[in-house]
Amino acid sequence: MSTQTIMLILLAGGMLLLIAAATHFSGQGSLDNIKSKTVGDGQHGTARWATKKEIGQTYSFIPFTPEAWRKGQNLPKKQGLVLGCQGPKNKVKALVDSDDIHALVTAASGAGKTAFFLYPNIGATRS
Repeated sequence: MSTQTIMLILLAGGMLLLIAAATHFSGQGSLDNIKSKTVGDGQHGTARWATKKEIGQTYSFIPFTPEAWRKGQNLPKKQGLVLGCQGPKNKVKALVDSDDIHALVTAASGAGKTAFFLYPNIGATRS
């Protein structure tokens, strides 16, 4: 090995040692300042699926008739974000969240983001 290579290795090792010493003595790398509360900072609860009763209390089920809405007929009293639909063809009811919300829709290509989320929300808008 040449003298320059040895000097470069020593310089890099010295810098690494200097960074390690600064971290150790500054106390910034210490875990001593973490609060001693339980996970969640005292929050508690359980994750579960909502029951049909809870869904009925939270969301509105509105007959999904965008063709009539565009003509100004049978306009729903509740407005919001269409989260899903249920029922047979020509009797579809939209599951609408009428709260002040925002949504982020993520899924793989071809999963139906446009057909099953975007189009129903565009079709449900009033002009």
